[in-house]
Amino acid sequence: DLNPSAEHFETYRNSWTAQINRGGLFIVNSSVYSFFRQIELIVRKSLNVSNVVRLNSSNIDQHILEELSVDENVQQAWGEITEHIFDDSLNTLLMKKVLSKFVTLRAKSFVKFWKNKLEDIDRQGTHSLRASLSASRKSKKM
Repeated sequence: DLNPSAEHFETYRNSWTAQINRGGLFIVNSSVYSFFRQIELIVRKSLNVSNVVRLNSSNIDQHILEELSVDENVQQAWGEITEHIFDDSLNTLLMKKVLSKFVTLRAKSFVKFWKNKLEDIDRQGTHSLRASLSASRKSKKM
């Protein structure tokens, strides 16, 4: 859930960071949570069927990356995470890489979900082999 109530927000954030911190390369803190939350809010808003249809053959990933790169909340959250990186070009490059990986991951997940959903709908619309054979036998008898 991306919109916990204000009274439960801190508990929710602490629970999320505790689940993520499993002894990895770095410790995920509230700044990292805030950064990924801001990204996810924009990606969820942008990555939907109507936007994909509206943008037609355009690269939806590029569209989302552009939205993320100009969003003030994303910029502020990134600044909190990278306050100790003083090389601006390195900071920008790192942010582009992180955003690109995140958007690619979410876009693939989105496509996979809709592909599976459409396959399920196709399966529901077709008769099973036995039903098809039974129907063809009945039509031949007539």
